[in-house]
Amino acid sequence: MHSSLLPFLSLLAAAAEPASHARLALEWQAPESCPSASEVTSAVNRLVRDSATEFEASVVITTSPDGYAAEMRFSGGSRTVSADSCRGVTEAVVVILALAIDPNARTPSSPLAENAAPAVAEPSAVTPPAQTPAPKANPQREGPSVVRHPDPRAAPERANAWRFASFVHGMGELGMLPGPSLGALAGARIGRARWFAELGALGLFPRTATVESNSSQGGDLYFLGGAATGCWAPGNQVTLFGCLGLEVGQLIGVGFGADIPATGHALWLAPSMRVTLQLPVTAHLAFEGALGIAIPLLRPEFGIDGVGVLHRPESASGRLSLGLAFF
Repeated sequence: MHSSLLPFLSLLAAAAEPASHARLALEWQAPESCPSASEVTSAVNRLVRDSATEFEASVVITTSPDGYAAEMRFSGGSRTVSADSCRGVTEAVVVILALAIDPNARTPSSPLAENAAPAVAEPSAVTPPAQTPAPKANPQREGPSVVRHPDPRAAPERANAWRFASFVHGMGELGMLPGPSLGALAGARIGRARWFAELGALGLFPRTATVESNSSQGGDLYFLGGAATGCWAPGNQVTLFGCLGLEVGQLIGVGFGADIPATGHALWLAPSMRVTLQLPVTAHLAFEGALGIAIPLLRPEFGIDGVGVLHRPESASGRLSLGLAFF
């Protein structure tokens, strides 16, 4: 009597143990021929042995000359992997995400194969009682007992989906105003995986220029303008992208110390180029550092009538900026 209850009790004990797996929030962009986001999420959950924390990740799979490439961003950093087939690169993504969540995660040779539904055995009419206790299930080793299948109603993800971002930078500049100056740059981006267009607004705080012979005479000069830029990223492990654009704005000078102080405005028109290094912090936030230069097509002079020229922009304006990008 008691021996026939042992298998039943052991199954109850195994069911009472909580299955431990990651709560993965995955942003997935891939061609329709690739595995779906739900397949990837389920495969990762099966490999993780012990993790109950929420984990955010963003993966974009694109075709490359050698096959397929996956760009991954998550809280622990970023990775780029490639393979001959989309299934091959997806399996690499599954293993990398599982290890990022749990360093003790299992790493089978075919992680997606474990995602297939197991065969369901037909129940027999009579189940003979077991003579020995059934072995206790180990949820940490075997993974969750329920296999997650992709939802057939889910819309297919597109590898070339449009991506939006915003950014804000603090900037140091040399060449436009009298001496080194500080300012800010902010804007928005729209594009695809490796190229995007950018619209930004920038401004520089006032700098003072004075007459050499009389420091009580001079002017305060500052800048307000905007820029339209096109950028391209080669898709390295840390994102490095180059940009070409055009700046348009106004140089403004406010005189002081003259009999009739005046305010002058001059057009600023300058092609620009920039290199930006982007280091992901989370799936939705990245740190950026940029180095750039602008070449003014016009170099207006600011001065005081009867005294002389106070300032004229240099033939090049150099910039260094640091800031954040939001996805």
